[in-house]
Amino acid sequence: MSDFLWHYAERAGDDLITLLGDTAIEADGGPTDAAAWDDWLDSVTRIKAGALPRGGE
Repeated sequence: MSDFLWHYAERAGDDLITLLGDTAIEADGGPTDAAAWDDWLDSVTRIKAGALPRGGE
């Protein structure tokens, strides 16, 4: 989660209201902002591959 939040803040800013709005789930089950979902999946993939959170080496 920290990896996602770090990268999200770099891309979209550190505004909590924007984060909550972009990651809300719509009635159809999809996220409000598809890019935020893609960011989440990218973070999960990075961490599962052994990367350190927040772009650490």
